[in-house]
Amino acid sequence: MTEVDRRDRLVAHALPGRILVGGAGLRLGYLCEGVAENRFFYLVLDGQVPVRVYDTGDLGIMHACGDLQVLGRCEPGVKIRGQWVDPQEVSAALVSHPDVIDAAVEERHGKLTARIVRRLNSTAASSSSEVRAFLKARLPAHCVPSLIEFVAALGLGASGKAGRSSIDRAGVESTDIERRVLTVFREVLGDSTIGPDDDFVERGGDSLAAITLVGALQRQTGRCISMADFYTYGRPAHLARFLRGHSQPEPTWRLPTLEPDAITRRSARPVHTILLTGANGHLGNAVRRQFDVLGKVKIIALTRGVEVDGVTNVIGDLALPRLGLSEAEFHQLGEQIDAIVHLAAVVDPFAPYAALEPVNVKGTRQLIRLAGRRCLPLHYVSSSSVFPLGGGQTWSEELSGTEHIERLAGPLAASGADAYSRSKLAAESLLWQAGDQGLPVRVIRIPHVLGHPKRDRLQSTVDALIAAGVFPVGDWRWQFVSAEAVGRAVAAGIRSFEPVRHLAPAPLAAACILDSLRDTGVDLQPVSPAAMATALRRVADSHAAYRNASALIRLIADHGPRAALNLDDAMLVSASSIEESTLALFRQALTRRSLKV
Repeated sequence: MTEVDRRDRLVAHALPGRILVGGAGLRLGYLCEGVAENRFFYLVLDGQVPVRVYDTGDLGIMHACGDLQVLGRCEPGVKIRGQWVDPQEVSAALVSHPDVIDAAVEERHGKLTARIVRRLNSTAASSSSEVRAFLKARLPAHCVPSLIEFVAALGLGASGKAGRSSIDRAGVESTDIERRVLTVFREVLGDSTIGPDDDFVERGGDSLAAITLVGALQRQTGRCISMADFYTYGRPAHLARFLRGHSQPEPTWRLPTLEPDAITRRSARPVHTILLTGANGHLGNAVRRQFDVLGKVKIIALTRGVEVDGVTNVIGDLALPRLGLSEAEFHQLGEQIDAIVHLAAVVDPFAPYAALEPVNVKGTRQLIRLAGRRCLPLHYVSSSSVFPLGGGQTWSEELSGTEHIERLAGPLAASGADAYSRSKLAAESLLWQAGDQGLPVRVIRIPHVLGHPKRDRLQSTVDALIAAGVFPVGDWRWQFVSAEAVGRAVAAGIRSFEPVRHLAPAPLAAACILDSLRDTGVDLQPVSPAAMATALRRVADSHAAYRNASALIRLIADHGPRAALNLDDAMLVSASSIEESTLALFRQALTRRSLKV
């Protein structure tokens, strides 16, 4: 401990002084030290060998018993993103602006915040961006505040320091859409001081916040916004002007309605030929292998151009009327088949609903129309993501039917589930309406399919956890299934029809997942979900490969790690379970390195 005003003179026990640290573990210094460059120095006392120490800038007392009592800061410096900043130096630079009367600078929630009192009718200091430009010409970049408030007066708090005052928001919220945009910016960035001309990135926004903000803006304004639009108009005022003049209203999501005469009642015949969508995909390959084992079933694959070996191929497109076929071809296809197995879907948890609807919803409608001509059985592979995130309930005993789906729609949309989840529920809605008209409908809901050759939610999340070196502890579970199990269920259902089935293997507990990862040699630190979210944000900002996981952080923080798979208790408690070891599947995937540990 040295004196408060001097770093070369020790103080006695029980007297306050500057806290210095030293020893073999002391780092060499900071990269691009800037203001902190004189924190490391050599302390020479009474002719002794110089000792290299670090000045913490903290004030403390060393008691005779050896306990160190920290009293607070002994100087005005604060550390912002690893760099020391003197708030008084920043305040002095602000006051040097000809249109600034007074200013106060402080650290708030890890960010440098400035409150400024402007002269009346000032023009040069009319916005925070202009003030930042003024400071950037005079101070290092890390000394420029990321948060700037314009206030009527600083005032003094009980401690004698400049206190907070109401923000001068004159002329800020001139229209309803500007108010909504500004509100969303403030809520997502967690800062009520953001003004209409503040830049998203300069106010602490990152890629995760951008994804969250765009989604919130679309919900609040009812307008379509792309990420490119958002980054082009990155300030609330600019974005509001764009939304008023150029963007199109986003349609309100609601369940589709099936035309009342979609089904022509005719007797179905034994299944000898099936129409299979998604035949060349990960699940399609597994389903075709099962039918090869069974034999005596001919497969006609609907494909957009890439032909599937060993089956009859029909070139078509789910997103087009009549599957892209002529009326005669559409009729002929319906006469050739005895059942439809619908696997194909656009599986993108980060795409907007409008991008998913043509294939996932309208494509299902076209298949209903095809099946309805002869009342053919339609087998549809759905997803556990149709259940609202965080619902924690079974919703109904049967978990099927039009009425049940209608009850799911509102909670699903409100839970924060992605557009993919809503598109799968919308497709189910059409199917159950067709079932009410007499179409033999079978829905197979599955959890996450492990082992997909492409990077998916589970793989991205596990990879990011490994890169961050953390693992969320708690009473949570992940549930996944193999493509082979889905294939067996589809093939078995062709002959033993049941309205709905859940492929629900026993879920894998968090402790088992952690042990499996550690068995591969990965060192993971158990942390809370909140700490995990912080660690993943750091990884996602620096590694493009983990952006999928970063987009899930908000869902995971709100609903727990199970949200990474859109998993809810309705799936877990289903009676339609299957005998498949999820632990064996997970370890097998790790062994094959399909999860890139």
